[in-house]
Parts: sequence; structure tokens; C-alpha cells
Amino acid sequence: MSTALAALRACWHPVAYGADVGAAPRATTLLGEPLALWRDSRGAAHAFRDVCVHRGTALSLGGVEGDEIVRAYHGWRYRSDGARTAIPQLADPTRVPARARAVVDPVQERYGVVWVALASPRWPIPDVPEPEDAAWRTVRTGPFAWACDASRQVETFTDFGHFAFVRAGLLGDPGTRSWRRTT
Repeated sequence: MSTALAALRACWHPVAYGADVGAAPRATTLLGEPLALWRDSRGAAHAFRDVCVHRGTALSLGGVEGDEIVRAYHGWRYRSDGARTAIPQLADPTRVPARARAVVDPVQERYGVVWVALASPRWPIPDVPEPEDAAWRTVRTGPFAWACDASRQVETFTDFGHFAFVRAGLLGDPGTRSWRRTT
């Protein structure tokens, strides 16, 4: 793994709008890692690596019952801390090997967004007060798949001068721009 990728794993990343994470597991990907996002009975968001240690089935294909995610393939159950609580195929379903765990990633919900870090986060989630200010309006967009670094993404969304040219007919008309030089 590259040093840059390792550093990014210890940062918070927005992975879903909070309103889109519900009682059913939701699959997403962060830095090439498949994740299963879900909510427990209290409404708290959780992020697990989207793979069961047994047979590699995606946990996002299962369901949620109370405070546990239930794997679709064999019905194995995991608590929100990743511990497996039951294997229905065993004579005593509660005798679960301690190493049979799901990988749990740090998760926080802020600004109506679910944030995940793939390693212990080195910094807090950025402080952006506007989304919590009633005078501001949030406009949901995306999700977007980008094949570039984060600085290019930010530039694309904040450089309004290019809209009339790159998005002509949708977000502007290059022929009617006020800054256009006339002779």
C-alpha cells in the first residue's frame, strides 16, 4: 500500500447521506474497501467491512434485526462491535469462536452525512458550521465516481468560471458571459 493511501485511511471521509442509511444494510466503497453501512435499533450508524469471514459473502446482502446485522448466506449474526453472536448451524448457536468477528470501522454522523475512517482517525471531522445553520440550505448531489485526487474535486465544484464552457447549455452559455471581452 502506498504511503499516501495509508495516510488517507486515517482520515474521515463522507460515505453516504445519513438519510440514505436505514434499517437495511447499504453497500458502498471507500478507498477500494467495500463497506456495509447500517443502523441499529437506536438509530446509530455503523460501518463494517462488507465481507463475512466465512465464505466471503457481502454483509450488505443481509438484514438488520435489532442491534445485529444478519448475514444473508447462513444467518450468522454480528453485534455492532463486530462480535459474532450466533451461528445457527451449531448445536449451541451461541458458542461462537472469539476470532469470528466482523471488521468494524470508526463511524460518525455529522452535517447529515455518515463519515468513516478505515484506521484510527488522526484528526477530527472538519468543522463546517454552515450545514447546521438554518440560514443555509443543503442541496444534495451525487454520488460521484471520481478518477482524480481530492484537490481536483474541490476545484471543480468551486471554480464557477468553467461552468459556462464545460457545461454549456446546462449551467451557462459562453456567449452571454458578462466578463467576455468585446471590441
